Amino acid sequence: MLVDTSAWIEWLRATGSRPDRILTIAFEQGDPLFITGVVFQEILNGARDARHVAELQELLATCRWFEPVFPETYQHAANLFRRCRAAGRSVRGTLDCLIAALAIERNLEVLAHDHDFETLSDVCGLRLLGR
Repeated sequence: MLVDTSAWIEWLRATGSRPDRILTIAFEQGDPLFITGVVFQEILNGARDARHVAELQELLATCRWFEPVFPETYQHAANLFRRCRAAGRSVRGTLDCLIAALAIERNLEVLAHDHDFETLSDVCGLRLLGR
């Protein structure tokens, strides 16, 4: 599964939400978790101090990494954005479209706690974990 920033935040805060529970189980079972650079950066943006940065980096180093292919993945993300807009649904974050494009290209489900991903699922066929 590709884990979005919103799901990581739920897990780090131990909210008890669906993404928190799914990510906890994934860690317990040793399931492969995927991440990309923009999610890595967003998680580190929320670090409290240098020690917390180091802890987060160690945690995220356990994930498998992949990055967008230029320009194809970015074109794919823009197409997803436009498809949603044409369907009368808005996606607030272009990064969410990029993450969705990566997941679709890699045939991965996304774990998220963000309505934009529900829109991308409804309109573009993005597979959401637990939906």
